[in-house]
Amino acid sequence: MQVKNGNDQTVLKYDQPVAPMLPDQEPKLVTTTVRDYDLSKVSKLLYSDHIGITMIAFLPGYMTFTQPLFTQPLMGLKSL
Repeated sequence: MQVKNGNDQTVLKYDQPVAPMLPDQEPKLVTTTVRDYDLSKVSKLLYSDHIGITMIAFLPGYMTFTQPLFTQPLMGLKSL
């Protein structure tokens, strides 16, 4: 919530890294604001947590895979 309330419109320019499997491509210059960059990173973090929670619900329930998978999404919440 602090990201939206901060409303930092400072221009941020950075080179988007290239995947190691594609060395012939050049890095792409990305121009955005600090607020939009932060919101995109928070969105990616929440998406990864949703995937982790889904895996926790799916693997033990459907596939009877009972190893302790509950720590994976908690690590993302801890970093948030």
